[in-house]
Amino acid sequence: MPALTCYRIRPFVDGAVVSDFDTLLADEAASRVVRSPALRRPGFTAVVYSAPTQTHVPGWAAFLQQGFADLALGRSGSPSALLVVRIRDPRYRRRSVLFAFAFGPMGRHLLRADAYERGYGLRASLNLMYPRGADDSARLRAVDSKRRGPTVLRSRDQSSDLADFEVFDVNRLRDVVSKAHGLPADHASWGRRVGGGDSVTLSSDITIGEIGRLCRDIETASRRVDYNDRFSWIDDLQPVTDPIIRPELEEAVVADLRAGDTTRVSLAPPEIVDWDQVVGFRFHFDRPQGRARAAVIRPDLRLLDYLTGLFRSLDPDELDAEWLPPEEGARGRRERRQHVPVGYLAVPSRRDPARWLHLRPGRGRLLPSQQRLRG
Repeated sequence: MPALTCYRIRPFVDGAVVSDFDTLLADEAASRVVRSPALRRPGFTAVVYSAPTQTHVPGWAAFLQQGFADLALGRSGSPSALLVVRIRDPRYRRRSVLFAFAFGPMGRHLLRADAYERGYGLRASLNLMYPRGADDSARLRAVDSKRRGPTVLRSRDQSSDLADFEVFDVNRLRDVVSKAHGLPADHASWGRRVGGGDSVTLSSDITIGEIGRLCRDIETASRRVDYNDRFSWIDDLQPVTDPIIRPELEEAVVADLRAGDTTRVSLAPPEIVDWDQVVGFRFHFDRPQGRARAAVIRPDLRLLDYLTGLFRSLDPDELDAEWLPPEEGARGRRERRQHVPVGYLAVPSRRDPARWLHLRPGRGRLLPSQQRLRG
């Protein structure tokens, strides 16, 4: 049984309860996936979205074929899929809860980045490793942490054997724990490994007919607060969700970007990068260059490069954007007064400075070396 990676879908997406599973798909994935007929079983309804396999020649093939022209190499490909499951809420039977299971290298990229709950897997996995009433045995195998500052530092500490948290080099005041992996206290029910950050990853030997029960068990485990007995400090830093405070912070971010002040904003990979496999990055607005149509490769993520390229690429006739009507400001000027979510950017129209474009988040993505060679 392969490891299962499970995301808990937020109660509201785009301000509304999810009624159509298709709304959970990332924009760039919606047009290239194949949706299966719904699977309806007692206790759950599920749909699978599969991405057609795109085969390619390995990136290192061209290097070898320079000296070995007759070398015969096949094409490789890795299929991906996203399983969306709806169950009844274990506590409130009239409500539904949605989960998404990602399979393959691109499975999680089929899911919208704003559709799932952040930090859900970390708390669920810690509850499974350290439930109340369990003994004090060492159960951690690895811990990922992030240190915020002018430069974001990410680290992963792994132990050769199960260990206590104190063994790992994590400063509770300085670092933010983003993932934890270890042994569930009840490994007869949950398997020998469980871990989580945003998602929950576990190796449970189940059939597809038991996926509804697994979702209910994960949801029940996540709602416990057992982790507070040992890890209450991980809640010291939380995303702002207050409907009054959050718009104020969002406006402050947008104001800084409009003024060209990036001292309080940084751009960083969302997770630890395997630099043996990644040669650079590409933004969604990057276009092939020159006669050879060579792909743009950016060795680092720089906020200034992103903002500069984004402004240059704006075209009101082609942009998928929402026009925001201006309002009269306190000084009689035309000012933008709408609230813009973090990750969105508001910019003036070139054709009409009194109008503003409400942009979707830019989509930067990792570029494997084999894609560069094919570029």
